Amino acid sequence: MMQPEHLAWMVNPSSLDEEEKILAVLKILRGLCMTVMDLMLHSISQRPSMATWREGFFRSKALVQFLNVLGTDERASEHLHVSLRPLAIAMVIDETSPPLLLSFNLDTLLTEPLQETTPLLRRILLSTMQTVRAAKENKHQSAETLCTVIKSQIANIHSQNNLAFQIIHGLCLFSGGSSCKTIDLLAHCGLSPAYDTLHNVHAIMADGQIKWAQLVACGPHMIGWDNIQVSTSIHVEQRPLAPPKVQSGTTAII
Repeated sequence: MMQPEHLAWMVNPSSLDEEEKILAVLKILRGLCMTVMDLMLHSISQRPSMATWREGFFRSKALVQFLNVLGTDERASEHLHVSLRPLAIAMVIDETSPPLLLSFNLDTLLTEPLQETTPLLRRILLSTMQTVRAAKENKHQSAETLCTVIKSQIANIHSQNNLAFQIIHGLCLFSGGSSCKTIDLLAHCGLSPAYDTLHNVHAIMADGQIKWAQLVACGPHMIGWDNIQVSTSIHVEQRPLAPPKVQSGTTAII
């Protein structure tokens, strides 16, 4: 079988502008009964002959630029939201663990990165929140923390996949016995994930702790038993996974 010859320009490409070149390539693809997506998917596939093109695509900013272009189109952004939201939420949930909660620091995780990436927005918010005199004399209330919260709200309203602050804050509400309606109301304000999402996070974290205990139990360990009696009458709503008003029994510590 004869190998197809390389397609060549009929004119000098240096005499064409970018749009004319693109239109010429599209005409070639149409003549080959191919689409732009066929070309892109094939060039970044796992085929050995495409290794150079694949590496170049993922090494550059092409993927980010491609997603940004899709995000500017109303129809494409709807498809992106449907396709990427479950994946983004799953990634945040999987990364939420007891060690992360124990080591969580608002300044390190959010405030400092946001100061570097959004300096103009920070200056606008600080100038709006307090006067120059108040900034010098107010030693008790941190305007930086309020800036971080507002920026996190803006990020979450822009894209519901931004949950770095919301997951932590939502778990605080959840552990404090806040009602479903309260959590869902704050979710609409961009301050917390929805109650169902927090329920899934709580269940996944509990499963993770059980697996951790199972792993520890496979090696040398000690186990202790102790009687407990906990009263949580401040929790006014009996909701799923909420602590009961009175809990007593025996617990094991590995």
